[in-house]
Amino acid sequence: MNDVKVDENVKQLLNDDYFVKWIVNPDHECESFWRVWMERDPARAEYVNEAKQYIIGKVAFDKQALSSTKREAIWNTIQNRIQQPEKQQTSTWYGKVVRYAAIVVVIISAVAVFRRVVPLEPEAIAAEDFAREAVAPNGTRITLHLNDGTTINLNAGSRIRYPEKFSSGKREVFLEGEAFFQVKRDIQRPFIVHSENIQTTVLGTTFNIKAYPGSDQVDVALVTGTVVVMDTIRKDNAFQLVPSQRATYSKRSQQIVRSSFDLNEIARWKDGIITFKDASFDEIEETLERWYGVEFIVRKKPNVENDFNGSFDNESLETVLKGLSFSLNFEYVIRDKTIYIGE
Repeated sequence: MNDVKVDENVKQLLNDDYFVKWIVNPDHECESFWRVWMERDPARAEYVNEAKQYIIGKVAFDKQALSSTKREAIWNTIQNRIQQPEKQQTSTWYGKVVRYAAIVVVIISAVAVFRRVVPLEPEAIAAEDFAREAVAPNGTRITLHLNDGTTINLNAGSRIRYPEKFSSGKREVFLEGEAFFQVKRDIQRPFIVHSENIQTTVLGTTFNIKAYPGSDQVDVALVTGTVVVMDTIRKDNAFQLVPSQRATYSKRSQQIVRSSFDLNEIARWKDGIITFKDASFDEIEETLERWYGVEFIVRKKPNVENDFNGSFDNESLETVLKGLSFSLNFEYVIRDKTIYIGE
């Protein structure tokens, strides 16, 4: 049975938890992303339909008969019955298909019971209260552990807002600045990060987001798993990333560009390492101000044209400035928390 030949495009979809969630338990974000994804290349519809058939077989299930609230309630009930520890789950595409096909069968059986027991009623949308806030002031970095098991490393000059308790359907947070996320896997509840008008959606993965106010860019870099990056204003502006890919949104052009990156360069900051790649002096200045909690006053700006590369491993401010002044040929003076350049 495992020797069935399946197109590679179909296999990729079957291994994509976000795609499986769309088929089994869709929500607005899923629908929007996969609709746009297929519109970008009409040929994709063929292997999307084939992947659907592997999951649901030939069973016809009219999802419109129930509201999404009711489908969510059914999904939450049966998921507790069929969920297995990660170490026991099959990692192959075929194993995933078998498992999720079983979910669909259980849902179908549960619908009949649900209709008899629970009267249908209009959907209620409850707004989450993002009352909690974690802040890493300039000169500090903090680690945050959420109640769903997710860990967030917050870089200097950053803040994140999150609810007292996540809803049953999704987990949402709002980020200003930079953070490294290790999201606890939960296929029932996507984890959504809002950074200005960029929305990053995952089910369980590790990634870095850099979205400082005042910066022209929002950068999402994926380390493991899969993420979906979408512009909430222009919903056709969306990308799905795989490990070692990043999505960079330009506020000026309002475009998202996908590119590759070196995994060793991302999130070294959480280990105390400052990394510069093709950096201008303005970028160097902003990074050091946040990292050390100081202020720069530049009398004469060094001639650096977006081409400085280097790293500093848990070094003091004075050691960093010595290295930079030698490489970039400038003089500096340190007075308390103020750094004068070109004195």
